[in-house]
Amino acid sequence: MHPALLAPFRLLREARSVLRLPHAVPDTRALFRCWLALRLAAGRGDSQPFSARLGPLTLHAHSWMEMDFLFNEVFLGREYFVALPGPAPRLIDCGANIGFATLYFKLRHPSARVTCFEPNPSCFALLEKNVRGNDLADVELIQAACGRENGAAKFYMSTGFSPMSSLDERRARDGAACDVRVVRLSDSVDGEVDLLKLDVEGAEWGVIEDLIASGKMARVRRMIIEYHHRCGAKNSEAGRFLQLLEDAGFTYSVGAFVTPVRKYAGTFQDVMIYAARRGTGGAAEPGGTAPGLELVNEQLQTDKPLRPASWARPWRRLRDTRRILRLPDAKPGARALLEAWREIGSAKLVAPGEPARCRLASHTLFARDTEELWRCFDDVFFGRHWDAKLPGDAALVVDFGAGIGFSTLYLALAHPAARVLAFESDPAAAALLNRNVRENRLQNVTVVSPGSGSPSEWLAGQLSEPVDFLKLDAGEAALPVLVALQSTGKLALVKRLAVRGFHRRAASENGLGRLLRLLEAAGFTYDLLGHVPRESQFSTEGQAFMVFASRLAEG
Repeated sequence: MHPALLAPFRLLREARSVLRLPHAVPDTRALFRCWLALRLAAGRGDSQPFSARLGPLTLHAHSWMEMDFLFNEVFLGREYFVALPGPAPRLIDCGANIGFATLYFKLRHPSARVTCFEPNPSCFALLEKNVRGNDLADVELIQAACGRENGAAKFYMSTGFSPMSSLDERRARDGAACDVRVVRLSDSVDGEVDLLKLDVEGAEWGVIEDLIASGKMARVRRMIIEYHHRCGAKNSEAGRFLQLLEDAGFTYSVGAFVTPVRKYAGTFQDVMIYAARRGTGGAAEPGGTAPGLELVNEQLQTDKPLRPASWARPWRRLRDTRRILRLPDAKPGARALLEAWREIGSAKLVAPGEPARCRLASHTLFARDTEELWRCFDDVFFGRHWDAKLPGDAALVVDFGAGIGFSTLYLALAHPAARVLAFESDPAAAALLNRNVRENRLQNVTVVSPGSGSPSEWLAGQLSEPVDFLKLDAGEAALPVLVALQSTGKLALVKRLAVRGFHRRAASENGLGRLLRLLEAAGFTYDLLGHVPRESQFSTEGQAFMVFASRLAEG
């Protein structure tokens, strides 16, 4: 059967998403036609050059796979969507590859002046073809890599997938090495730069340090940086990289994705950094929204939310049923989750004067209302953010910010041999936490009543023995809690932790960067999870994030 016909429902869903894409470039019809051409050509050999029409443009790539990846990332994923001031903004595309980002910028800002850097000879040839063949004006092409100093270096080419080619041998999958020219980016910054796009596969440290040392960073207003986290190494240095931006006067949002299976694995991770000089961020475009603290859970969804059964259309209900039954390592079991999901969607959840409830295997979950019941159930049991992946001999788990107790139940079920300490400072949530623990007879759970002083001092005072896993769900208080643990020496007791916090970009200090540097200094490596809405990458509002950290010795 033709590959395009193997998954008709998925294709219909993709088609619908393309047709509903906001701020489509060049327009919705052109995007849909290009997407359809790519779907119909699926299965072509990866070694054959591939071309496709996109509105007024003809796109050229090394292969169908490369074309499909870059089209989805740039034009459908809108990774470089940004509103720039003035009729002729100045852009630099450092790591231009075959030019799709440059084409996107020129479609959005036809009068923009763009300088492209690309060292890979075969990619540069296609970059020239995509730019010159589509008659793009005011685009300067420079065949060179960017680094700390002018000179030459070995460049490692990835034959199967050109975006993986790099000055760093650990990034290239295969292929030969060649000598390329290396130039300082600062030499090409001759005025205000409205946007610097930086995707140089591990060489971003040298480029940023050159701009700072030369004083040219002061002329850059915004940056979209693909940071290559743990590129060929176990240790994490994202906090130190963010400090370079903070010290240079930038605020930022961070976009990163990690699956529940890959958390704590200590492997490579792509991290998108959207940085703006203080005072140049700006609000979202019309139709966009700036995230607030109440949207923390929604921001961090790793997939489209599974709506309760009666709230979804029949085809979506079938899709979500299949997803639930395929959840790996589901607690307390996929079929139990499916039954609870169906029950939450029923109309007979709340009796007058009673909290909402549903059955989960042999347990009963209580919440203040149906919406809270669904939100917490989805976050804990489907999102699996608190899946700690601990060994069977784990002895102590701490749930700080337990809320109404769903995460406590999850941790108690996942680690029945461990003691679970649950902390919650909000009285209304703590009442339901106690009820969920009491009525479900969770013998290995102890609910600790709030003491005097701040929550951070309270937690530090409770820890006196090694903690196998610390769940820290504290919003803007996450950083103060970790600072208190570090200052009292109690962070040294923690082997693994998951933090859900809130990063307020408009503040004078960037909380996420400080938090990551604290973990780095304490000997942790980590994975990041953060979502940045496409319409508000440079908004001055806040951003939810999660950090999954483990000791370097075990990560």
